[in-house]
Amino acid sequence: MMAKVQIKVTKQTFSLCRCGLSNNVPFCDGSHKGKFHSVVRATPSESQ
Repeated sequence: MMAKVQIKVTKQTFSLCRCGLSNNVPFCDGSHKGKFHSVVRATPSESQ
């Protein structure tokens, strides 16, 4: 699933959804629990 999204940084660390099950795409909301074993964590750079 490819989509253009605009991300407003409000936290220092956040999880991005890779499974497509989140109700809060592009962010992970835990909907994958029990189905997958990994998450991606991203920290915004100072230039953003």
